[in-house]
Amino acid sequence: MLPNGIAVKTDRESQALITSAALSAITDPSYTCTWKATNGWVTLMGKDVLYVATEVRKHVQGCFDRERQINLAIDDASTLDELRK
Repeated sequence: MLPNGIAVKTDRESQALITSAALSAITDPSYTCTWKATNGWVTLMGKDVLYVATEVRKHVQGCFDRERQINLAIDDASTLDELRK
């Protein structure tokens, strides 16, 4: 959930929709849209869309970073006990 109370999906399809909206917000500073958030419909101003896009990107990148850490730990482990640490 974002600090403004808006909750958005972060699956690949949603990321594509957010990216598209962010591009519109970049090219048209007066851009607004109605967005179907997980907790209801909201109207987003261009700056809000860019904020959402930035926060979703940070979240997704954090997930990838953590997945990489786990994969490296698995690759480096030689026993199950090492993975349980």
